[in-house]
Amino acid sequence: MRKLFNPIAGVLLLGLFLGGCGNDDGTEGLAGDENLNKKNHFKVGNTEYELADGSLENYGEDVYGEWHEGYNLDLLLVSKNLKITQNEDGGMDVTGSGNAIYFELFTSEGSSLDNGDYEHGAADFFPVGTYDYASYYVDVNTEEEEDSDVRISSGKVTVKRDGQEYELTIDCKDEDGKTVTGYYKGTLQYFDYTSGSASSRILFHPKKRR
Repeated sequence: MRKLFNPIAGVLLLGLFLGGCGNDDGTEGLAGDENLNKKNHFKVGNTEYELADGSLENYGEDVYGEWHEGYNLDLLLVSKNLKITQNEDGGMDVTGSGNAIYFELFTSEGSSLDNGDYEHGAADFFPVGTYDYASYYVDVNTEEEEDSDVRISSGKVTVKRDGQEYELTIDCKDEDGKTVTGYYKGTLQYFDYTSGSASSRILFHPKKRR
């Protein structure tokens, strides 16, 4: 019995070893980390749009305390053919054509976004952890004056920040009831307008026109 048992045990052990090694080829184990292979994009319904860059614009505190709590940081994510650059006044310029998604967020700091969920606000006053205006743009051209945005009316943006790198997850709906989702991982260009400079591009800042 001892001679017969040893070969069988050896076969069983070998099978277990080979089975365990099979998980190292990358075909298994990654499903548990769903963000590992995600690409930067936003999606409207079943149509997906690539994202390549992003920015944060600090418009500061509400000195009158009538509109929002904390700091107003505008988040803009754009596709590769829309270029975000700094102009001679220190503000942001966006040029080119492509797709974009925009959120007017309220956070506790002027230099970065807080970690956590930002829910769509439905009141006249917006606390930290909410957003006011939000919209997306498909096939927009910054040389054209006519607006082409679709309003986002509900949902949330989840922020995870590690140093200068952000991981953003979008789960919203637009004004027509379409699902708007998205994911972005990377750094964000930063523009501070609290000293008086301002963005010369108002195409992506509908609320700033008032």
